[in-house]
Amino acid sequence: MKIYVASSFLNKDAAREMQDLLKRYGHEITYDWTQHPSSTDWGIFREECKKDLQGIVDADALVVVLPGRLGTASELGIALALDKLVFVWYPDVPTMQATLDNSVFWHHINVWITDDAIRLVQELEYAQEELVYVRGSKAIPTEA
Repeated sequence: MKIYVASSFLNKDAAREMQDLLKRYGHEITYDWTQHPSSTDWGIFREECKKDLQGIVDADALVVVLPGRLGTASELGIALALDKLVFVWYPDVPTMQATLDNSVFWHHINVWITDDAIRLVQELEYAQEELVYVRGSKAIPTEA
């Protein structure tokens, strides 16, 4: 399955960890934004934005690694507008609910949430193997 991994640039190490896990399970990353250079140049921002957007368009699903920031929320919105499945990994359970309460879009029928990275990959595998997208399921965080 082709996957775009979204997160904050400040959280790029966790995003890389998720990308590595997904690759080990045979998934393709559509665009690795974690390699962006750190810059304040608007021209670079515009070019990277185009690549990010194309990565989402080319993906079968979006994997969100939280916590994120405004860009992460934008990527979530783009994926939902394109009717993509969204798999959210939030390893920090104690603060997860506060983030999820900030927007109704985390509760969209195409969004699946878990604090377990392996379970997230298993759900991706299920969606790919069955060629059926399970809509409307919500993960219950495992006990910390």
